[in-house]
Amino acid sequence: MCRAFDIYGQADVVMLTDPKKPQSLQKVSFRFAPGDNPKWADPLFLDSSWQVVGNTAFGTDQYSDAALPKGWNGVGWFRIWLKKRATL
Repeated sequence: MCRAFDIYGQADVVMLTDPKKPQSLQKVSFRFAPGDNPKWADPLFLDSSWQVVGNTAFGTDQYSDAALPKGWNGVGWFRIWLKKRATL
């Protein structure tokens, strides 16, 4: 589910402008919090205190090129805002 609001704490807002053109999210900043909390699923949850992660290609495999986020234990939430053009 993707919803965009005027009030949010995301590092980046990704604007979707062409439904036929793929949008890469690999180099976009995400908000990250380690662990799991059902409250974090609420689109109105303020995540401004979460750390900003600039690259989600982290880990120990051959495709990794970023450090692990602070607190990463294998479970965590990544949040990003997607906004579509009104005419889509």
